Amino acid sequence: MSPRSNRARPEGRYIMRKRIGADVAIIGGGVAGLAAARILADAGLTVRILEARDRIGGRVHSRIDPVTGLPVELGAEFIHGIPAETFELIDAGSVPIYEVSGEHWRSAGGKLSPMRDFWGTLENVNEKMSGIGRRDISYAEYLEKYAGGGKNSAARALAQRYVEGFHAARIETVGVKGLLRAENASEKLSGDRAFRMTHQYANIAALILSGDEKKSVKNATEISIDLETIVQTINWKKGRITIGAVSAAGAELEPISARRALITLPLGVLKSSPGDRGAIAFAPDLPEKRAAWDALEMGDAVRIVLRFRDRFWERRGFGGRRSRPSLEGMSFLHSDDPGFPTWWSCFPIRAPMLTGWAGGPAATRLLELDDSGIVAEAVASLARILGTDSDFINGELETWYVHNWKHDPFSRGAYSFVSVNGLAAQKRLAAPVAETLFFAGEALSMDGNIGTVHGAIASGRRAAMEILTEC
Repeated sequence: MSPRSNRARPEGRYIMRKRIGADVAIIGGGVAGLAAARILADAGLTVRILEARDRIGGRVHSRIDPVTGLPVELGAEFIHGIPAETFELIDAGSVPIYEVSGEHWRSAGGKLSPMRDFWGTLENVNEKMSGIGRRDISYAEYLEKYAGGGKNSAARALAQRYVEGFHAARIETVGVKGLLRAENASEKLSGDRAFRMTHQYANIAALILSGDEKKSVKNATEISIDLETIVQTINWKKGRITIGAVSAAGAELEPISARRALITLPLGVLKSSPGDRGAIAFAPDLPEKRAAWDALEMGDAVRIVLRFRDRFWERRGFGGRRSRPSLEGMSFLHSDDPGFPTWWSCFPIRAPMLTGWAGGPAATRLLELDDSGIVAEAVASLARILGTDSDFINGELETWYVHNWKHDPFSRGAYSFVSVNGLAAQKRLAAPVAETLFFAGEALSMDGNIGTVHGAIASGRRAAMEILTEC
């Protein structure tokens, strides 16, 4: 069984208590909502965050492994590139980070070999994406028509697995225009580099709430946070909001009033059916918004972290086969395995942990299993990739960590991707309604950073400035 969550109490100018009303009610205590709250409170507005979970941070969800003392990330883990939104917080809080380094390896039929030019191979496959014309097409169509057809099938297969894994997408659904925007955004941020926080990523919530304490904010107000508050209804008219919510136990709470509301719920929750846990009913209804979020897609991904007795993969000939090389410098291990095709280590930190990752269709299949079934699939998959057997992996395994975001009622998926013709839907969903309802979240990062923490932070800040413009 996984150890219990180790929660860090955020610091900053906020309180956890209930208020009758607020200038702005923020639905969702993920990083988008927190970023917006900080700006609004610094501008002197009263802000009340309503969060369904018993913690803030949303899909940033960390635990601490009791044996190694290292963070185990069940949600966001990597800082992709050098985004200003994240690095400003890191610099202000003097947070230690380290850059991901090491070697990429591949496994084919259990045979391990170094992967010399991972990024170059992807670039060669995707080099024609900017030339598809004005009409958006799916990535599946792109691979068939623009990426060599039957030629260079190994590179095309690698590119498909990357899009499915990194973007948590189905290639028949994800749009090339959205992928191209994401690729351009990544290049601007040096996205081929990646970093980790030395301590748990969940501490980013505290960094956001604290703001930049070096700057004196004379008119800042407190941020009120209501945990385990599940919003069910939002009744609205211009300049007035009434929110109906229940507690985690299902008890009806006192109605909450505000002048404006910022909705930062994950796309999967917005798309949920009436009556589902976490679903929200708007009155009057928002048919144009509903059409917009229905045109966007929530992706599936599953990660599992396995902790072993030691770093057995660094031993030459591990598992009893003398020809098996040492993976001492391995950071990522790629394969075409149908279970968990991608694995990574903590390198350059030496720790007896490996993380398995599946995205897109592979994840969708896995997420129909219970946790014990996912563990069994992970063990079998890792054994196949390393060219050994499940008994050997199980003999080395000490514990595991997994969180099913698909079945989490307050997430209903991992993160968003832009479907074919989805860029226009992003704009429609992000647009304010009657100067009263505002929207933010990673799904509404319209500059190509969809699905990222820094994209979510930027969207929250964008929505906060829209609110301040109307005040």
